Amino acid sequence: MITRTQLKLRSLGLRASEEKLIAIYDRLRRNNSLYSIYAGRHKLPTVSKGLVTKVSRLFSSGKLDFLRYEYQFSSSSHQLDDHFSKQRYAIVQEAEKLAPVSLFTIQNIMSLSNGTRYDDIYACTLLNDYDLQVSYRNKIMTPDCQESESIPHFPQLEGYLQILYRMYYESQFPHSPIPLLRVAVGLVVEGKLTADAITYAIGNNLIRYAVWKGPLNCTAYVQSLRILIRNKSSLEKTVAEISQLIRIPLTVTEVHE
Repeated sequence: MITRTQLKLRSLGLRASEEKLIAIYDRLRRNNSLYSIYAGRHKLPTVSKGLVTKVSRLFSSGKLDFLRYEYQFSSSSHQLDDHFSKQRYAIVQEAEKLAPVSLFTIQNIMSLSNGTRYDDIYACTLLNDYDLQVSYRNKIMTPDCQESESIPHFPQLEGYLQILYRMYYESQFPHSPIPLLRVAVGLVVEGKLTADAITYAIGNNLIRYAVWKGPLNCTAYVQSLRILIRNKSSLEKTVAEISQLIRIPLTVTEVHE
């Protein structure tokens, strides 16, 4: 028998199983990146990139809000990782040291690439976004958190870390392409928050190896992934996915044998 929820989902063009769609919705609700849902080390089984992308669009538009009332989404999923609270605190502290508040000024932002990268409108928007993220952080970072050196999960955590890491990488590598930078930062933050060293390295090495500079850098980057991912089929799949995300050709055949 088709449930009322299934009818609503089908009216939105979603014909996958209700269980699968709810799992994707819950991951999106917890601010997981799309990549982590369909391809990360903690991906959902038998979930395609196309399905996750489609659900994400509906989620962002608010068309799936009815699920919030039909299912009991509590903080239990966050409580399960309370043991990670101290590590989470350390992650935030590390990111804040890499990108201190002194970097978030109009003068510093405009100095990136000698002022040719951004205009005043973008710089002001970035600062507003940073200030908003800091306000979320300050509400969570209570004196008790500082004393215990632990921090609970909060919905804006990923966004806060992303803006910190983006400023850090931009300050260190001011000529890195913005689309590639966004991909790298997303993977770095995902790797940090899931304690996944491989995902972190996949993102971090995109910047370290400056893959935008040319084939030699791309070859070296793929070689770095080969060190991390020993299974050939997994390596090929990862390289293909990253290549598609950054829109730069990468192939496993470029690796030195």
